[in-house]
Amino acid sequence: MKEINPLKASYHELVDFVMNMLETANREPGREDAAIRTTYYAAITFLAVANRLEETALQLQAAITDAEGRLRDTLQQATRMFLDAADRSQRSADTQAESARRYAQHLTVATWVLAGATLVLGIATCVLVYYTRLMAMKA
Repeated sequence: MKEINPLKASYHELVDFVMNMLETANREPGREDAAIRTTYYAAITFLAVANRLEETALQLQAAITDAEGRLRDTLQQATRMFLDAADRSQRSADTQAESARRYAQHLTVATWVLAGATLVLGIATCVLVYYTRLMAMKA
């Protein structure tokens, strides 16, 4: 029977080793010991459970990796959405600021036009008052 390293052996190698040990123990005359048989069956059962645990751990690792990937994608999408919203609000703020600047320029021009018109009307009023007095004095 070949020696195996239990730390490096695969599940199937360990099962083969235990089965060979069980067969060897049962081949010797007078060695139909129930304790030996029970021990080897317990070892095989332990190996089967260990194999299932390893498979389950691999499945769990794959599920965790998949969940991490989906979470990363979701966070990237959320970040992209926030950045897009920030860009849209920045563009909107820039547009509104430009509109307000133009409106302020128009108001400034309109104020100067009104000031000029008020000055012209003031001068016209003075001229009218002067000519009205002249006409009143002539009459």
